[in-house]
Amino acid sequence: MPRPIYLTVVSSFAFLATVSFFSSRSSAGWKEEAEAADIRADYATSLRIVEPLAVHGDADAQVNLGVRYQSGLGVAQDYGKAINWFRRAAEQGNSDGYGWLGIMYGMGQGVPKDSVEAAKWSLKAADAGLTFSQYLIAQRYALGQGVPTNYIEAYKWLHLAIDGEKDKENLKIFQTLHLMIIRKMTAEQISRAEFLMGEWKSKHVAR
Repeated sequence: MPRPIYLTVVSSFAFLATVSFFSSRSSAGWKEEAEAADIRADYATSLRIVEPLAVHGDADAQVNLGVRYQSGLGVAQDYGKAINWFRRAAEQGNSDGYGWLGIMYGMGQGVPKDSVEAAKWSLKAADAGLTFSQYLIAQRYALGQGVPTNYIEAYKWLHLAIDGEKDKENLKIFQTLHLMIIRKMTAEQISRAEFLMGEWKSKHVAR
């Protein structure tokens, strides 16, 4: 798959994350307040809500603040600060932090571009159930970027992403990779990949 597809989907995800990163698992009131301020374009207020929580160790707030620095939402764009906040969240086991580290290493934002590190963090996020990271690691397995080429793993992660993704535009991009992978696989390999998908789902159904 040509590199522009990767860049397109990453850019799409960055935009979506910028406008909807309040939808993580907890329902803390601060997210609603910060989102309301962002909708009003009152970024100073939302930053005053988010930053103290991030400093005091709230992992969701750390990811939120990282996205602000990554995208330049209400702050000067600063990839170094962004990756610092993503890393602090990841150190607490936050799957969104894992996913963003995979993106930052993959794009070389705030750190030297490193396919191996990008694959490592994307795989951790994929295993936690993040569909976009499942797509990214599928792409890496398909292209041999940071991991050995493995179409069975590529198919497994891609179809887990397709099963879990709700955004129609992302699904179109995922399907493009599907067409690339399926042409290179035997029926036996597809059967093996589907078995591994089922195995993953059985282990994660209770999460």
